[in-house]
Amino acid sequence: MTRRRDFGAIRRLPSGRWQVRHQLPTGERLPAPRTFSTKAEATRWLAAAETDRTRGLWMDPRGGAVLLEDYAWAWLDSRARIAPRTREIYESQIANHVLPEIDPAVPALGPINLADLTAELIRAWYGALVRTRSESTAAKAYTRLRQILSQAVDDDRLARNPCRIDGGGAEHHPEQRYATLAELFALA
Repeated sequence: MTRRRDFGAIRRLPSGRWQVRHQLPTGERLPAPRTFSTKAEATRWLAAAETDRTRGLWMDPRGGAVLLEDYAWAWLDSRARIAPRTREIYESQIANHVLPEIDPAVPALGPINLADLTAELIRAWYGALVRTRSESTAAKAYTRLRQILSQAVDDDRLARNPCRIDGGGAEHHPEQRYATLAELFALA
């Protein structure tokens, strides 16, 4: 006797593999991102997806299927309370340091879907920025990217922000040297 699932369905494909489809809150059925070699694997995946949804951890994988370029400009457009000069600085950082190719060895971030951005890719991009621009520019661009992707997490487009570089947004300036009292008297 087969048990009917309320959350989803499992079926055997002509290839012999197993397909899982689960139900979205809208009632639409969404297939799992892959097929499974055994029914047990498919059942475990479906149970895990149902558990994640119950805990509020599940997200529609289609939410991350937006290009960083499109999302970054929409993010900037949504910043209603920033000054015109700040907006200009953010536009420059996004256009010149976040979205384009920085180094031929590292792909440009702009044409990558949010869901495909990884911590490893962000580290490679940041390293290329430090090498080709400056630490200060890299820190500012990293801060902007982290803000954009934090909004994507809040919008349920990403489960976790891939910007995880300790001190990546911190700028380090050399300590300024001041003249001693004796040096001031000598100058006077």
